[in-house]
Amino acid sequence: MKKIFVKAFVSPFYKAYFGFFVVVFMVFGLLMEAPQHIKIGERILQHPFAFATLLLVFVIYGLLQYRFQINLIQELKYRVFHQLALFSSKDIFRYQLRIRVYNHLLLLFYASFLTYLAIEMGYWYQPFFLWFLLTVMFFAHKNLLVIMLSQALPEQKPIPLKQ
Repeated sequence: MKKIFVKAFVSPFYKAYFGFFVVVFMVFGLLMEAPQHIKIGERILQHPFAFATLLLVFVIYGLLQYRFQINLIQELKYRVFHQLALFSSKDIFRYQLRIRVYNHLLLLFYASFLTYLAIEMGYWYQPFFLWFLLTVMFFAHKNLLVIMLSQALPEQKPIPLKQ
């Protein structure tokens, strides 16, 4: 079952935004060295506007991922996933956790990096806000998904058969 969810929700997400991820890995992976990453992370943590902008970028990324998943579920071939509403909240949480972690690996790695830098620099409130935001995003996504799945499917027009 876990493989089905990964193939159904993670692979299409990365295929749809493949160009974005290539650009991000080219710019931040190949063109930057470790000291440059550290300097950028320190600047983000030192300036409140930069940190707020980073949080906004994380929220936008989360909204794009949520919207992408909702659009997938509303397609005809994904209608079978509407049965997830019949699962217990614990089971939905387990399945969604795996999908969210895979789809948000980039955010989680960068949040871990910033957390390490912040603790090393003596800042304690930025990692708290960062992980609080990621946690709120996850639970909001899970709850909105459960609400969307518990609604009735829209009416389908019958497809006439060819003569």
